[in-house]
Amino acid sequence: MALELGRHGVRAVSIAPGAIDTGHHGVSNEKAADNPLGRVGDPEEVAALAAYLASDEAQFISGGVVACDGGALAGNFGAIRLFEPYLTSNTEP
Repeated sequence: MALELGRHGVRAVSIAPGAIDTGHHGVSNEKAADNPLGRVGDPEEVAALAAYLASDEAQFISGGVVACDGGALAGNFGAIRLFEPYLTSNTEP
């Protein structure tokens, strides 16, 4: 979308939320979040990111994915956690 619609002034940005406590999926701070911040996010934090991305302050941001996940996907941390079920026991992170 960013490639096709950018010349018309349309920006396309995706938000990739991590564990967010919406009250619907059993995600809560009682179950410690597996991310560097050590907590789950609030819906308001994702909403604040969406509001920023929709604002004029973010007018040069397009064509990307912005993670709102407490750092879970940062560096190897997220990659190891995402693929952990598929790693063999002798594979080092």
